[in-house]
Amino acid sequence: KLLYSGRPLPEVHEKMKLEPQHFDAFVDNLMLALTDLRVSHETREEILVVVGSFRTDVLGTPATLFDQIEGLDGVALLVDFFYTKCTKDPRLTDILATCDLPALKAHQ
Repeated sequence: KLLYSGRPLPEVHEKMKLEPQHFDAFVDNLMLALTDLRVSHETREEILVVVGSFRTDVLGTPATLFDQIEGLDGVALLVDFFYTKCTKDPRLTDILATCDLPALKAHQ
């Protein structure tokens, strides 16, 4: 497990006057870089959750839940990640086998 040992994130970023769109741009580029490096979708999702958890520390303002999961793109990723986990859960196999998963995801 890696531990951050630098200065507190709010202290490091407060003078930068970052706005939410700056944080989003960094996250978007991180996800693109991970995709280019062929990091699995599941791993990218896990990284997105970790990086997103630093949003308030970096921006200095609390983000809405919608912002925390990166807006509509984050909702789509969350839904996909959620159903990927559900399809691997033996308790749900029978139920999901009868569902139209693409349609179900589209309604979320």
